[in-house]
Parts: sequence; C-alpha cells; structure tokens
Amino acid sequence: MKVLKHAVSIVAALTFVGAATLPVLAFETPGNQVQAINAEFVPTREQVQTELTLVHGRLQAAEQASFYSAKASREYFAAHRYFEFGFYDQALAHARIAEAALPRIPNWVSPATASR
Repeated sequence: MKVLKHAVSIVAALTFVGAATLPVLAFETPGNQVQAINAEFVPTREQVQTELTLVHGRLQAAEQASFYSAKASREYFAAHRYFEFGFYDQALAHARIAEAALPRIPNWVSPATASR
C-alpha cells in the first residue's frame, strides 16, 4: 500500500512537470527555422520594355550588317516571352544576355543618337 502511494505521487509529480514544461517549450523558436529575407530588385514594365526595344534595334541592325547571332536572337525571344507573361525580372535578365551575345558592329550608332 505504501509503495502504491509513492508510485501515485511520483506519477502525479511527473505529470505536473510535463504539463508545466509543455507551454514553455511551445513558445520557443527553433534556431534552424530562421530565414533571411531575400529582397530582390524587380524592374518595372517600362524599364523592361525600353531594354527590349534597344535589343530589338540592335538585332535588326546586326542582321542588316550580316552579323547574325543565334544566341542573341534566342535570348531576345525568351525575354519577350517572359515580358508577355509579366515576369519582368527574368525578361530583363534574358534581354541583358541577348545584349551581351550580340557581336560588336563596327561604327554602329544607336538610332536614338544618330542624326538624320
């Protein structure tokens, strides 16, 4: 009888300790779940449209001067497709890749700065 009394008091004490620590552990934030905020630059529609217009002009000038680049053309079309779907950051990235893939045309002047 005495052993049963001690067993009941030990079980009650353990239950009390378990019930008391559960709410304390519920508010603890695990250290491995903290993530940094990834703030990225998202260009506006007008910025991407301006870049696409410049790349398109360069592509046309390159084709007329027989400086065709398949990679530049492919990247321009990918940029245009992303632009149509509203993914402006990816469109700008592809437009810049297309610009970099275009060969340097000797004596090429941008249409905006050329005198007429």
